[in-house]
Amino acid sequence: MKLFLSKPLKYMIAKSDRRDRNGWLPFYIHALDTAAIIKRLIKHYGLDRSWKFICNMDRDAFIKTVILIALLHDIGKLTPAFQHLITFSLPSDFRYDGIPYTDDFANRSASHHTVAGECVLIKLGLSKELSSIVGAHHGMTPENGVCKKNIDAYPDNYFGEPQDEEFWMSIWKEWLEFSLKMAGFGSAKDVPVPDKKTQVLISGLLITADWLASDSSKFPLLDLDELPSDEYDEGRADKAWGEIGLTEPWTSDVYIADDDIFEERFGFYPNKVQKFVLDVVNMAERPGIMILEAPMGCGKTEAALMAAEVFAEKNDKHGVFFGLPTQTTANGIFERFKEWAEGQSEEFYHSLILAHANAGFQPAFENMPKRMPDVDEDPESGLIVHPFFMGRKMSCMSDFVVGTVDRMLMAALKRRHTMLLHFGLSQKVVIIDECHAYDAYMNRYLERSIEWLSAYGVPVILLSATLPPSRRRALVSAYTGENPENITFENETAYPAVTWSDGGKTYSRSIAYDHPNKNVIVDQMSEDKAVLEAVAASEAGACVGIICNTVRKAQKVSEIIEKHRGTEKMILYHAQYIMQDRAEKEDRILKSAGKKSGPADRRGLIIVGTQVLEQSLDIDFDLLITELCPMDLLLQRIGRLFRHDKRERPNICKQPKCIVVHSEEDGFDKGSDAVYGRWLLMQTEKYLPDKIEVPDDISRLVSNVYEKCSTDTEAEKKAYREYCNSVGTKKSHAGGYLLGSAKGSRRDRTLDGWLAQGVKDAKAEASVRDGDPSIEVLLMVSDGDGYASFLPWRSDGEKIPMFECPPDDVCKKIAMQRLKLPGALCNEYVIDDTIEELETGDKMLKAWQDSRWLSGELVLFMDRGLTARLNGFVLKYSLEKGLSYERLKEGED
Repeated sequence: MKLFLSKPLKYMIAKSDRRDRNGWLPFYIHALDTAAIIKRLIKHYGLDRSWKFICNMDRDAFIKTVILIALLHDIGKLTPAFQHLITFSLPSDFRYDGIPYTDDFANRSASHHTVAGECVLIKLGLSKELSSIVGAHHGMTPENGVCKKNIDAYPDNYFGEPQDEEFWMSIWKEWLEFSLKMAGFGSAKDVPVPDKKTQVLISGLLITADWLASDSSKFPLLDLDELPSDEYDEGRADKAWGEIGLTEPWTSDVYIADDDIFEERFGFYPNKVQKFVLDVVNMAERPGIMILEAPMGCGKTEAALMAAEVFAEKNDKHGVFFGLPTQTTANGIFERFKEWAEGQSEEFYHSLILAHANAGFQPAFENMPKRMPDVDEDPESGLIVHPFFMGRKMSCMSDFVVGTVDRMLMAALKRRHTMLLHFGLSQKVVIIDECHAYDAYMNRYLERSIEWLSAYGVPVILLSATLPPSRRRALVSAYTGENPENITFENETAYPAVTWSDGGKTYSRSIAYDHPNKNVIVDQMSEDKAVLEAVAASEAGACVGIICNTVRKAQKVSEIIEKHRGTEKMILYHAQYIMQDRAEKEDRILKSAGKKSGPADRRGLIIVGTQVLEQSLDIDFDLLITELCPMDLLLQRIGRLFRHDKRERPNICKQPKCIVVHSEEDGFDKGSDAVYGRWLLMQTEKYLPDKIEVPDDISRLVSNVYEKCSTDTEAEKKAYREYCNSVGTKKSHAGGYLLGSAKGSRRDRTLDGWLAQGVKDAKAEASVRDGDPSIEVLLMVSDGDGYASFLPWRSDGEKIPMFECPPDDVCKKIAMQRLKLPGALCNEYVIDDTIEELETGDKMLKAWQDSRWLSGELVLFMDRGLTARLNGFVLKYSLEKGLSYERLKEGED
């Protein structure tokens, strides 16, 4: 491509080799590289087709606008402030005489090239809306008002000496005119003015293109002795694009889903719940939000995946995001999702990622191929993990994503590069499982995320065992924008049920369930009596599940059970085990009480655990004992009772029975009160019947607890006030980092200030969940001799030096010895002291920070007896109990 640019413009620098000081890249080449990549991204993802409905532009206007912004994104580097800065990283004689350099700046850092670029474009007559995309292209938006006064406040950053203003103005105008012509515009007045959501999406697209075009391994710098040319080598972008090797975007070809297609996907024909969902998605013309409430174990996952195929075809989306409440639940569904995605990847390769902090320790994900095979290689799978999407900020660009819901909730979080997440999610169908498991704090982020997804035409599928009617209305309102008070349902307690929007209308229908009701006997008794019931049932051959609300209570109960039944017939399972121990316990539980367990595996077994039993495992108990918890979660726990049909039950458990440990004489259990709050426990206890028909009673019981505000006694009034205050506080706290509404306002037309006062990256995921922060540590053993070792049952006898970085495979194994410390060591009053003490103890581990697995990690060393002292507590670890702790008594060291 022949270029007609002035010599000074061709000598303006965009990038340099800071390490070796032997390479440079002219400004115009990087701008053209970025434009070439952005054109290929548009074509690759079909954005000219799918985004024209979102961006309210015709195809040509959209393409031209995006190419223009790619060409202009670094115009802020055409300033004396930037050119002076970058020439410092080059030899002193590398300056073109025709450019008036200066080194006299009052405050050079006040005009970062992103801010400078936005200011320059506004001065040249481009709209503030379009210019703000340039201001945001490093992932952070300028503060409101900064660009209005930056040139006047710091003229030396833009013009150097007063006499050079005309030179720099001429350079800006030359590049703008060149860019307008390259993009296909006659003048700046012809450029469309993008609305807020379009600015966000173009910003995400631009950042992606800029990152790709800034990779010097694919877009090499020029040698210092290479002069700028009058031509641009378009083969440069072709070669780089081939090396980037993005997988073909997924395209669904299912507009109508029938029983045969469902059977082809999953190996069985749909049940009544699934068939009803298929009828709804087939009927929908403009799918929006769909909420499926149905009993545990009725195939909501398969129904959602089939719905996603239809919605993707109808809404022109090219991927699926599947979000779950915890890492454990995400890990649990990953292989099922992968099997479905394999069926979508028989003709073209697609990318899949497991998106959470510890994904690298999951073999099913870690062992996936990281590139497309060569022509002469036999592919093992049509799915790969693309290296470009492995970073935390790019993970949602993958075709298929399974991860914690936090990744989606961060779309409503003010943090750097939020626009990348919006760009990735805008191309997908989003499925969120177990959406009943979120508190008032997380729900604010969920609703705001849904609002933005609606703005992009993203179909959202929410799965739940059941929701209170008020929550269902709030979620529908977040998507449709309708006032929740105006959203009505024919039968608010209908169950199972599907609620969905189609265009501007919302519908809700009950589903005829094809399973007979499960008549569950509910018996309330004291903790001591409940434990004796568990032991008796176990001795009679039953498989018993005991679910406690805290780890400490689960450990206490397990100690009592152990005295009666020993350790062979009892498994304790909670979140405070190191990863490998937890995984092995989970495998043992699934083999002993899972879908494929046999009578010999189950007979006489007692499984004691916490909420992890209610959330993540497909297990089946003959008898369930549970601490009192909110009604919706109690029903979720009951879903583990008689879960698998046609299983032969012991004589003592011919009818499903749930024993609820009732409140203590002087009130509720303190641990339960701290976790769930007194009001919901009081409401649940008040409306808990002695028999529950599952599923017929589910919706009514949940509605009673959450919708009926009974305050007959002073205790109830006090508890209700505390509950309302707690909900209000959670919502208020969430507002601190909550992204603005997708609707915006007349005064809020640009990206300026959009991410103002945002959260730092390191705290991003923690910011979408309420509660005290947590601390993860790596658990190792040491005698204080300068060497570390693994826990005895994880050790091969090796001694690992602390004063040097271990081999990579050893570092990975060390990183797998992780667990979270108890809340008593992490609350806001003690967390700094805990971290400081850990860091003091880890001073010898400086060399370990060189490992990609161990960088930034905290290590807790235990003695040979597997005990440690930390911030006033004695910690103990065992394979059976996991991590336990006791506060040091006064006077103890």
